Amino acid sequence: MSEKIGFLIEKYKSINIAAKASIWFALCSIIQKGISVITLPIFTRLMTTEQYGTYSIYLSWYNILVIFITLNIQSEIFNKGLIDHQNNQEQFIANQTGLLIALGLFWIAIYLPFQNFFNRILGLTIVLFLVMLLDIISNAIITLWCAKKRFEFKYQSVIGVTIVLSILNPIIGIFAVFMSEHKAEVRVVSNAIAPLIMALVIAFLLHKKGKFFSQFSWWKYSVLSSLPLIPHYLSLVVLNQSDKLMINRFTGASNAAIYSVAHSAGLLMTIINSSINSSFVPWIYNKIKKDDYNGISKISNYLCLVVFWMNLLLIWMAPEVIKVLAAKEYYDAIWCLVPIAISVYYYFMYTLFVDIEIYYGATQYVAIASIIAALLNVVLNYILIPIYGYYVAAYTTLASYFATMILHFIFMRIVLKKNKNQNNVIFNFKMMNLLGIMLVILSVLAMFLYKYTIIRIACIVVLLVLAFCFRKEWIYLFVELKNK
Repeated sequence: MSEKIGFLIEKYKSINIAAKASIWFALCSIIQKGISVITLPIFTRLMTTEQYGTYSIYLSWYNILVIFITLNIQSEIFNKGLIDHQNNQEQFIANQTGLLIALGLFWIAIYLPFQNFFNRILGLTIVLFLVMLLDIISNAIITLWCAKKRFEFKYQSVIGVTIVLSILNPIIGIFAVFMSEHKAEVRVVSNAIAPLIMALVIAFLLHKKGKFFSQFSWWKYSVLSSLPLIPHYLSLVVLNQSDKLMINRFTGASNAAIYSVAHSAGLLMTIINSSINSSFVPWIYNKIKKDDYNGISKISNYLCLVVFWMNLLLIWMAPEVIKVLAAKEYYDAIWCLVPIAISVYYYFMYTLFVDIEIYYGATQYVAIASIIAALLNVVLNYILIPIYGYYVAAYTTLASYFATMILHFIFMRIVLKKNKNQNNVIFNFKMMNLLGIMLVILSVLAMFLYKYTIIRIACIVVLLVLAFCFRKEWIYLFVELKNK
């Protein structure tokens, strides 16, 4: 055993700084988001289904408003900006931090004179709205800072910030919820304390290296580049959050809470998606920039295979996952988890296509596909939830993500033809879809075996053994992505 550990340590020391950084950034993402899932059982037991449903609805509004308040400049646009301003990144991140602060002040100025109007729509008090606003800006600033550290491969400081936030947030939240009768409200407030303190520290450090309020042409570029993507971001939120809002409307907060547990379990896989894609984007962008398309198809197939395996394991272990995450009144969430997990695979597929569209600046296609998918999801939910109940929302989500994937594949091909004047095939679409079909078949089989625990566990062991047999391919994938 000691020899194997020593071998792994030597392997770790031999890889380049980019590979080491990727390992730690992936772990940071898993720690930060994973702890929120791990602590979910505590909150679902401290709060009634109605209280947790209320908190889930708040989060839905949070995810919608973050788009309008920040314009999501901390996402793809900022990553592209870091490439465009490679020689002046310190000033650029300070500049974009100033833009976020300005956007926050702008929305406060809009909100205060019309607070009664906004509060009626959102169902929030003035205190909760201002807390939400501070939380949104704080997390956006932290995201900017982490993105820059990712480009510099400086993972140590990100680890520190991640651990501090990951520990403080649940501790403060659990204590506050336990001590208060207004559990949903104090959960909201407690969730914003640690990010606000961390954002203030980061903002202070950034201001020492660059000016917040300068280079307004950079503000203009970020705003104008982000505006066309708002329909895309908003549509994604509609896809992710409208289910809970419509379930709450048609069947009540308790069912929305049950569905939210399944949705939170699906979040486990989006953590993997985000980590994989964040490593893939710099690699493929460098490949395209050099007109080198060799190996892209092979690497993307491996990436899809990783996502396939992770989602498959989640689906086969769904009964145990739900039992760990929530009390027995939430157990029906198991039947929602399966289609949600499958939809995560198709979500990953279309993010690969979106990366290409954004690289060539074809944001209009990104928006069109997302709007169509969101409208499809809302219409299907409106028609089917009153008839079949909240379970069907998981299947409308799957249908919407599959439709989005098809649309983005079509648009990506159009973009490639326009920019390369040839039918340049980057991804092996047939192989990706074959994995998707296999995932559906094996997921249906898993649902039939949920009552036969021993047989299902034996199958899970087989899956883990097969994954281990392909360990060389996983290592190859990781090394290839980091050898830029």
